[in-house]
Amino acid sequence: MFKSIITITTLSALPIGATVLTTLPGPMDQGGMIHINVALNGATLTAAPETGTPDLKPLSSWKPGDTLDPVSPWYATLDPAQAAGLFNSRFGLVLFESDPLPVDTKIMVSWVSGTPGLGAFRWRNSAPQLFDPILGTGGSAMSWDWGTVSHGMTHPVFVMPAGSSGTASVTLAFTLTDSAGVPVPGYAPAQTTVGFNVIPEPSAVLLSMAGGALLMRRRRHSSAFRS
Repeated sequence: MFKSIITITTLSALPIGATVLTTLPGPMDQGGMIHINVALNGATLTAAPETGTPDLKPLSSWKPGDTLDPVSPWYATLDPAQAAGLFNSRFGLVLFESDPLPVDTKIMVSWVSGTPGLGAFRWRNSAPQLFDPILGTGGSAMSWDWGTVSHGMTHPVFVMPAGSSGTASVTLAFTLTDSAGVPVPGYAPAQTTVGFNVIPEPSAVLLSMAGGALLMRRRRHSSAFRS
């Protein structure tokens, strides 16, 4: 009975004219950019995120009824027909009002700690499209060479598994290194922690509520039987 109600509710929410998306919804589809401003002032690195807490949500919430093109590199991770991961790319790394970096140096970004299940990907909508795991995700290196993108603004996609809920956070470290990735003496890493609201697919919420109601009904029935 619960399954029938949930199926009808989910199908009735699908819009007419849903499309197959050839690009991944980005920060402007999710409420706008939130910058993590990284700067070098003298010998001091800083990392200061702007105010805001992004929502990690599934594609069915960002683009109701739409699906992703099966040839897209993020299809297996984010399409509702597959793992349907929850995602957000509002946080953008940017070198902001910084002193020039010393010659032959770059900034490495490292994953210090984070909520279990949270991962990160570097992505690109333009050809050739990419969706590469970074910062320890999927066995990738814990440090990501931000210098390879010339310290331009970049928005990693943060992802949580389908069905996750509550909140999540990650602590990132920013280190000035030489061209080989070795930390430059005299420059301490900067760290910052950013957080997310984790909002599962509506159908998953309904299923959880239905399961809770069934459990309570069973408990009441069991209690009445014992009395």
